[in-house]
Amino acid sequence: MDLYFGGQPIGYDFLREVRTHPRTSGIPIVAMSGKAIIAVERCLDLGADAVLAKPFQSLEAIAAIERAVENRRAATVLRGTVILHIEDSDDWADLVTRWLREVGATTRRALDGAGLSALAGSADALPDVILLDLGLGGTDGMGVLDAIKQSPALQSVPVVVDRGERRRPGQSAAVNTRAHRALREG
Repeated sequence: MDLYFGGQPIGYDFLREVRTHPRTSGIPIVAMSGKAIIAVERCLDLGADAVLAKPFQSLEAIAAIERAVENRRAATVLRGTVILHIEDSDDWADLVTRWLREVGATTRRALDGAGLSALAGSADALPDVILLDLGLGGTDGMGVLDAIKQSPALQSVPVVVDRGERRRPGQSAAVNTRAHRALREG
């Protein structure tokens, strides 16, 4: 969608309306404009999936549309999912939480694995997925992963491991046998 109609920036209002209406809120939107200044953050905050500045190449448009469609599919899959994010970096946790909330997931955060026993004791509080920073400062992420896999209540909860850059020799094989999936920060 073009942000400017008849020289006026009414596309922003239109974008807000599309995103707030129940029948249109899930439609992928790629915002675009030929104006020199595009409020990219404003577009994204209003719910655009991607923003393009004219002129752009056809492959750029196709890639943006594909990303928008994939993001909306992810939103459908993750909507209502409860994710426990075990992460010691406030900045990274805030960013991941923002990404996950954008696709409809609910996040809870723990700084380390200390609360796992309390979590395991309450079936109502169990997350659908655990996202674990393996490089937790001050504690051992592998120890947290082992505790999850040894807990009868938590062992069936999928664990996605965020390996970051702080890996020890032989750690990859150990992670692959215990985690559902391993990611790499950065």
